[in-house]
Amino acid sequence: MKNKIVIITGANSGIGRETARALAAKDATVIMACRDEGRATEALDDIVATSGSKSVEVMPLDLASFASIRQFATDFQNKFAHIDVLLNNAGLVPFKKQITVDGFEMQFGVNHLGHFLLTKLLLPQLNAAGNARVINVASMMHHLGKIDFDSFRGETSYRPIRAYCQSKLANVLFTREFAKRHTDDDITAYCLHPGG
Repeated sequence: MKNKIVIITGANSGIGRETARALAAKDATVIMACRDEGRATEALDDIVATSGSKSVEVMPLDLASFASIRQFATDFQNKFAHIDVLLNNAGLVPFKKQITVDGFEMQFGVNHLGHFLLTKLLLPQLNAAGNARVINVASMMHHLGKIDFDSFRGETSYRPIRAYCQSKLANVLFTREFAKRHTDDDITAYCLHPGG
């Protein structure tokens, strides 16, 4: 992974944090794209201490805000010419209905739309890398998902698990369509179930 640039959303905890640690230990340049700067800084210090890498940094990103996503993409593009791996990992499961800044049901907005927009905005840097990868953390729960077009802005009654399954199905569908559309671009796309 030496000289490879990796963005990991939600890298301040859980799978994202451990992935950041493992890739930093393999000499990748790791960009931790996180909403909570305090938790991200604490995670950064831990990752640097345990991986021995100095090529790890935090960049603010709130996937519940299209403005924040656009700002992140601009800031990244001003610093880096390419990206080798975009790991769309961040996700949430609020038990009460919440709405993003842009008016979308929170799980659909963060788990799917935020990553969709981020990926599209970073396409020039993915193309510039040659053999780039987009990895979307989905869930086997996508099997229980159904796309309900009337739920995107929270119009229908909110059930957390139903909303989660829908957002994860959207991750899988996005990955498949992205892979199909970018076969000639030398960008490969994957989605995965991380395990229980």
